[in-house]
Amino acid sequence: MTCPSAWAAWLVGSAVAVLLGGCTGGKIEAPQAGAGTGGSGAGLGSGIGGAVGTGGTVPTGSVGTGGNVGAGGNVGIGGGAGAGVAGSGTSGRGGTTGRGGGSGTGGRTSSGTGGTSGTAASDGGSVAYDGGPSSNDGPGIFVAVGYGGRRARSLDDGLTWVDDVALESNGGDDKDLLRAVTYGNGQYVALGYHVLTSPDGQTWQDYGVNALDQWFGAAVFANGQFVAQGGYGMRVTSPDGLTWTHHDIDTSAAHQADGLAYVPSSSAGASFVAANDSGARSYSRDGSTWTYSTSQTSIATTHVAAGNGLAVAVNDSAQAVVSSDGGATWSSAIAIPGNCCTGITFAQGHFTAVGSGGAFTSSDGMTWTTHAPTSSFSPYSIVVYGHGTYVVMGNKGPIRSTDLSSWTSGSTMSSSNNFQAIVFAPNP
Repeated sequence: MTCPSAWAAWLVGSAVAVLLGGCTGGKIEAPQAGAGTGGSGAGLGSGIGGAVGTGGTVPTGSVGTGGNVGAGGNVGIGGGAGAGVAGSGTSGRGGTTGRGGGSGTGGRTSSGTGGTSGTAASDGGSVAYDGGPSSNDGPGIFVAVGYGGRRARSLDDGLTWVDDVALESNGGDDKDLLRAVTYGNGQYVALGYHVLTSPDGQTWQDYGVNALDQWFGAAVFANGQFVAQGGYGMRVTSPDGLTWTHHDIDTSAAHQADGLAYVPSSSAGASFVAANDSGARSYSRDGSTWTYSTSQTSIATTHVAAGNGLAVAVNDSAQAVVSSDGGATWSSAIAIPGNCCTGITFAQGHFTAVGSGGAFTSSDGMTWTTHAPTSSFSPYSIVVYGHGTYVVMGNKGPIRSTDLSSWTSGSTMSSSNNFQAIVFAPNP
């Protein structure tokens, strides 16, 4: 399970949690924001200075340059500064912040002001994958899926859950089980053997058993495509969440919904990072061609999240490994100090892992801080972040926190169908 252009999801019930990408959990187009190019002021001999050059606008997403300097008049009032117009990044994965317009140089009496800085684009998906402000900080919808094709959503940050429906009342490890959920292209996509989509987490279209006749265990949306993994080495990509293309690399299954993450930036560039049920880690630069990592193979990990240019993978023995090159090589971290981990996500500039021992945080995946454990944590819990709130879903129901220290219980959700994955997506 690790929003508007990029988001998160996690595994519960049978034994593991999955990070979904909040909307963490998705994959993203990467527009860049920038400033417009300013005009130049021209001096008028010894008279009044040239008029202020107005900033030119640039297409949203590209990086513009600051406004040109207005040249001062020889003797009279100085030319006005070119004012760069701020570009604003559209939703997608971390657009570059635009540069402000340059300061105009005044004549003998005045000086121009620089253009306004562009704003950086934010990322969507199941989870916020990079540090700093995220589209996951705004209001949105939490959606959880699980056994029996169960689906429910929360409109109040995990406090109450509504529109709780299922394909069957007492589901098992069968073709109705939904193991993963993510958000992209304006829709939630819930996956197991079945493929279901929804624009709002309330109204669902069930497309039946997928054409591959194989189960999905994890999915993210990034770079304009859905990428998923699942049964017997399945690696697949899709432009719409409905039609999938095979890219299998072996026969090892991958159940955990947070066993797949997207790293938007690293020392080696962007990549997808995955872990299978055997704990082996693999990576792909495009979601189609996959390679197994050959470092730290003695530490098997099953849950993955990405942020701060890093990928962090953990297991239920409180071990963690960290990669700075998009999953190619890994370094062993200090053991997490508690009963951990059944789920992991990245938000607010740090990684958060959960287990029966509580919540644990780290900015770099190497050293971890323990937050007050709570008896409300289930042995198998999944975690996702959205709208300033961490929501942990387990077989005891949802609990929520804004600071990872004080936790409150959400509404009781009576059902024999436990949840397997959860995602957050900001409101459109």
